Amino acid sequence: MDFPEATVSAVAFTPPLPSYTEAIQSPQSLTPPPTYGEAGVPPLQLNNTTSPYPILSIPTEVTAVHQTQQVFAQPSPHQVNPPQLLGGRLGDAPTVIICPHCHHQITTSVLYKPGCAAWGMCCLLTLLGLICGCCLIPFCIQTFQDVHHSCPDCKRFLGTYVR
Repeated sequence: MDFPEATVSAVAFTPPLPSYTEAIQSPQSLTPPPTYGEAGVPPLQLNNTTSPYPILSIPTEVTAVHQTQQVFAQPSPHQVNPPQLLGGRLGDAPTVIICPHCHHQITTSVLYKPGCAAWGMCCLLTLLGLICGCCLIPFCIQTFQDVHHSCPDCKRFLGTYVR
């Protein structure tokens, strides 16, 4: 395979780069880089109308801004009393509270009914293959059932503890 001869006049000759050890040992030039004027960069213009990037300065004095606002509260036309609980929130056991309906201090009567936790566990046990009655076990365990609280005096519903 023959290669055509290259002409020397078309290609500029650059000397080879020095090796690493030669570059370290040779003294570096101590000439500083050119200034902006020497490099051909136009001077910065401080007038904001011609410069697209205005120079922002830090303010010399700071003024405090005070805003006041008056808030008026109007009384509610009807009084709403939330249920007063003595023993805390309604939980999974009977709780001592003041009934919001008859205003007596009572211990709530509870009724356990299957909720989302019981049905979810039943579906999970069915998917695991426990079809022949074992999937119905969560409906017999109180920890999987929702708790419905009611007042033993006035028999009114007070709330539900959902699992």
